[in-house]
Amino acid sequence: MRPGFDVPPLMFDRSELAALVAGERLVEAWGGSAMARAASDALAKISALVPESTARAADSTGIQAFDPQAYRLRNLVERASCRLKDWRRIATRYDKLKANDAAAVAIACLVTWWM
Repeated sequence: MRPGFDVPPLMFDRSELAALVAGERLVEAWGGSAMARAASDALAKISALVPESTARAADSTGIQAFDPQAYRLRNLVERASCRLKDWRRIATRYDKLKANDAAAVAIACLVTWWM
């Protein structure tokens, strides 16, 4: 390594830059102020060296917050799907016609709900 450098030069692709931006935003949201400032400074140095189109693509990276309502609904759908897969006919998609398959799913849903 040349004198005056602590880290060797690196090349990042779009997905790697998106991961760095996501990490910086998480540190900014959940880390302390000193850590957030350091992460922001490091990302600014990296962004200055990458092509502008790649930097713009990385800046459009969003962080999804945890949504309890969406998780609750997703969990409900996942559990219902697993209950339906207990029925061999539905799990293997035995029926060739869409109408027959939909009818089998409806019957399985009714029986599962009734029990």
